[in-house]
Amino acid sequence: MTIIDYSLALAQHATHPGFVWGVHRKMNPPCLQDQMMCAIAAVSGEIILRADLSGLGSASQVGRVLRKVVAAGQLVRLGYGTYAKTQPSPLSGKPIPRQPLEALAWEAMERLGVEVSLGKAMADYAAGRNHQIPMRTSLHTAGRCISRQLRLGLRTVTYTHDGR
Repeated sequence: MTIIDYSLALAQHATHPGFVWGVHRKMNPPCLQDQMMCAIAAVSGEIILRADLSGLGSASQVGRVLRKVVAAGQLVRLGYGTYAKTQPSPLSGKPIPRQPLEALAWEAMERLGVEVSLGKAMADYAAGRNHQIPMRTSLHTAGRCISRQLRLGLRTVTYTHDGR
């Protein structure tokens, strides 16, 4: 079941005539995984932060369900508390992020409140000053050292800062 299927099923479940949470014996309230899938579907963008789901249960419950969702291939873990929405790969059928790592890293830093810009090699390539395609994803953080790692497979995002 995809994220959208979960939210549609829950919406149909909750709009059933005569439905009241916990009163109807045949209709139990949605489990934590269903609630999390609806919350994930409601998040705009591709990045899901653990903080987006923290109000749904305890830290261990949220972590347990996130591991199940990652194992099912509906999310991919990029780093501590950072996940991305997925789609099946056209080549292998395995889950891959819907956006490239560069876009995911940029969105994750924006969601975390960190101002970022392109790293030197990426900025030179984008401006046409260099014709070599940068092999590493590098983001520049203005005066702020970032210790968070974002990783997808063997690719890792690196951060540079001006040390002020």
